Amino acid sequence: MKKIFTLAMSLALFSVSYAQSSRTVLIEEATNASCGPCAAQNPYFNGLLSENTANVVSIKYQAPYPGYDPMNAHNPSDVSNRIAYYPGITGVPTAMIDGKVPTYGSYPGFLNGYAGAPGAYSQAMINHAVSIESPFELEFDYTLTENDITVNATATCTGASSGNLKFHVVVIEKEIIFESAPGSNGEKVFENVMKKMLPTANGEAMAASYEVGDEFSTTQSWNLSNVYRLDRVAVVVYIQNDTNKEVLQAGELFKPYHNLDAEVLDISELPVYTCEPVVTPSVKILNNGATELTSLNISYELNDVIGSYNWTGSLDFYESEIVSLGEMTFVPDGDEAIDIMISDPNNGEDDYSDNNSSMELVNLAADATLDITVEIYTDYYAVETSWEIRNSSNQVVASAQYTGSANGGGPDANTIKSHEVMLDEFDCHEFKLMDSFGDGIAGYGPAGSGPFGYKITDGNGNILIEELFNEFNFGDETFGGLLTENLVKVDEVKAINSLNMYPNPTNSNLNIAFDLDNSDHITIDVMNILGQIVSSNDFGILSAGYSLKTINVSDFSSGIYLVNINTNGGVVTRKLTVSE
Repeated sequence: MKKIFTLAMSLALFSVSYAQSSRTVLIEEATNASCGPCAAQNPYFNGLLSENTANVVSIKYQAPYPGYDPMNAHNPSDVSNRIAYYPGITGVPTAMIDGKVPTYGSYPGFLNGYAGAPGAYSQAMINHAVSIESPFELEFDYTLTENDITVNATATCTGASSGNLKFHVVVIEKEIIFESAPGSNGEKVFENVMKKMLPTANGEAMAASYEVGDEFSTTQSWNLSNVYRLDRVAVVVYIQNDTNKEVLQAGELFKPYHNLDAEVLDISELPVYTCEPVVTPSVKILNNGATELTSLNISYELNDVIGSYNWTGSLDFYESEIVSLGEMTFVPDGDEAIDIMISDPNNGEDDYSDNNSSMELVNLAADATLDITVEIYTDYYAVETSWEIRNSSNQVVASAQYTGSANGGGPDANTIKSHEVMLDEFDCHEFKLMDSFGDGIAGYGPAGSGPFGYKITDGNGNILIEELFNEFNFGDETFGGLLTENLVKVDEVKAINSLNMYPNPTNSNLNIAFDLDNSDHITIDVMNILGQIVSSNDFGILSAGYSLKTINVSDFSSGIYLVNINTNGGVVTRKLTVSE
């Protein structure tokens, strides 16, 4: 929570002497939920802001371009007014620090980048801004109901000041989380989003000059509209000189809406994909209430894995902690997802239960034949697009870089590029699609229409991975996993018909049933994910017709294995899951 000076503290200072006040820095950003560079720069930028909450407050303006953003639709006029206020904003993302659009070489600590690039902000910039004293102190509070908010604020002069000063009151939403990305850049979490500027985006005029001890007071109210969560509403106030845009002082106040409220904020440490049914997830818990959070029950379920964790600790309002739930080995069922629920905060009842659970998908790598086809659906800026497939040794198995002009067009633009690829045997492969500009394959440009993205099929024409959208703004890269299973196409092994392997998963006996067209020499090998043979079974020459063979896997460790049925005509491979 942002610290503010109390009235008692201010009076004590007044009775002795006056001096310039320490300053809280205001950082504003114009961004958009369909902006690829925004998605690329915001994680670093937001991390920098979160490390400086003691002396920095921020406001995010969700711009109407380059694509759809539902948060802009809630208050487009205030956003447009504020963006137009800064002539240095020529696109998104652009960030301002204390009313300035920083440029390389002209603002201390701003790294090499375009004017206002959030990715070029640094700790040195913030340190410089904090070192500049302010001629004002701020004191403010607010009352929040289900229908409205009222803000009372006072600015006290601590050093003579004059100019075209405006006092701004801004209602923000500290955090907005979507289950799926609302725009095309993949972002789901948005912080410090401007909801309303009071009395307007132009602020309220202050006196032309102030002497030490002079005060400015205001009361502003707003009937709430388009707020996602009441318990995330906060208030930012700041004083700005309209003539030179300088922000003289700022502050933020965020108060708990509930008394006892624990929240599941995030499930993390899940891989983009995994080739084995093993994950080590963590959950981020948050104290969203006024009462200190000291204990909590965390329960989880991932397919056949069910458990609980009794957490104890100490979290004040809006403090969080990441809790590791340990390694989980699960039996795949085709619908992998981890569900987490919290209960019994402080051995009591949660005041708000809607935020007590969360679910995240666990993505298993797609089972692939050795021969696959990669299709890339390019946009007008194909020269920005490339892809590669790496094996588990990080060696590049296949790759492509498309040609064209940096200004768009060229032979590879707005077309489907098809590539035949051979993968390594018994290996986990990573497919990575990259965009050098950071806006994915989004369909921007004067020509071409969706879908954009990629599709990977196996040697039998089955779709393994497919991401095709009218706008596929994945930022600078997106990933997929491929686990080689079949050594050759099933239809190329003519000797075996009606292959059936059951039960699967199992932890005891594995039955393998099949029909042979003709008598054949059959061996069945079981290999682990590293390609090591853990069981070899020579069944000799079998007669034509139906055969049923059984392999005992009770001594196997749980995990993924490959079963190779070898004939004189070839090999058929099937995946086996050994459960605990």
